[in-house]
Order: sequence, then structure tokens, then C-alpha cells
Amino acid sequence: PAGLLKVVLPVFYAMKDMWTPFWCALTSVFVNLGFGLWLMKPLQCGGLALATVISAAVNVLLLLLILRRKGIALHGQQFFMSIAKFIFSAATMAFMLYLIQQQSWFVMLPALKVLKLGLLIASGILIYAVSQLLLRTEEARWFLDRVRR
Repeated sequence: PAGLLKVVLPVFYAMKDMWTPFWCALTSVFVNLGFGLWLMKPLQCGGLALATVISAAVNVLLLLLILRRKGIALHGQQFFMSIAKFIFSAATMAFMLYLIQQQSWFVMLPALKVLKLGLLIASGILIYAVSQLLLRTEEARWFLDRVRR
């Protein structure tokens, strides 16, 4: 979501509209506060991180919806399909990492926390990359083209 803000915000600034991004950001602050308080207890600091991601997504979605209402669309359906693919890949990666972390052999590595973290990071990258390749995203094709060269 933060990367999308770098694309969407200049559109508003070019239209000399400073108030719409302000009100959307203020709304996302309250979303962050609400989700942070709600998710902090069950997920601890992970809940705060998730609340931040949710509020950033709300901010971007509000701005995109307002742009669309003004008749400005950023590649319309293709744009939202790309976002949906990234969300699916991220959810798949999170679910698979959760399953890996719950395995008994993996839990038995408390003394090797650095190795455990390294395995989770490497697994996450691999799962996400394979998911993106299977979904045939433009970014995955771009990356494969660069690797082939």
C-alpha cells in the first residue's frame, strides 16, 4: 500500500487538491488506532503491524475510489487484478509459513533462532515467488526476463 501512495498522491497534488489526501490519511489514522487496539492483545506486536497495513490499504483504496468517482482510473480492472494477485500471494505465503512454523521439527529449534528465522525468510521468498509465477503477474515475467538476460 505504501508504494501505491507514491503513485496516487501526486495525482491529487497535480489537481491542486490537498484536502482529499489529508482527510483520507486522517481516516486511516483512526482505522489504525481501532485495529491496533483490537488486534494488539491477540497478536501482540504482529497485531500492530497488521493494523498499520490495513490502515495503509484503507488510505489507498479511499484515494483510488475518489479518483475513480472523479473519472480518473489507473488502468481500471487490470490494476485491481494485479492487487488481488499480490494479496492472494501474500496470504498464501503467510498461511504456508504458519504451517511450517507449527511443524514439530521446526519448533524443536529454539536454540537455533537465527537458523529458524533464516529458514522462514527463505521459505517465504520462495513461496511468494512461486505463487507470483503461477499467477503470471507482469512483475514475475519482468523478473524472469532480467534473470534470463
